[in-house]
Amino acid sequence: MDDLAPIRRFVRDAADLLDLRVLEADLALATSELVANAMQREAGDVEVTVSVTAAGNLRLEVRDRGGGEPVLQRTPAPGAIGQRGLLIVDALTVAWGVEPRPPGKVVWCELAPLPSETSSAAARRPERSERSSAEAG
Repeated sequence: MDDLAPIRRFVRDAADLLDLRVLEADLALATSELVANAMQREAGDVEVTVSVTAAGNLRLEVRDRGGGEPVLQRTPAPGAIGQRGLLIVDALTVAWGVEPRPPGKVVWCELAPLPSETSSAAARRPERSERSSAEAG
């Protein structure tokens, strides 16, 4: 059973509602990686937020109750299973980071559509967001 399927469906729907359908696949993949990281660390409840920034980027936030910060492994150990999620997120996004939000943290990333892929309505739209929660473990 795929525990991430409902979350991927949520972010695809959010991208559609926010007029950024072109980013659905990359957003779903980035979401899967960030949520899987939180679940692997048994970080409790996971909250996923999708919004459009003032610059027109699609911002994904994954909030959990876990401590520590994810570390980008530029060169994963040979034969290692895993350690590539943040490499994928780094490749798909224009920026990503971690912000402490007691009792845990938010790992966020931003995806930018190409200028020709952004509708003029989306470019003028004020910041909006969609939110979902899931419990890890």
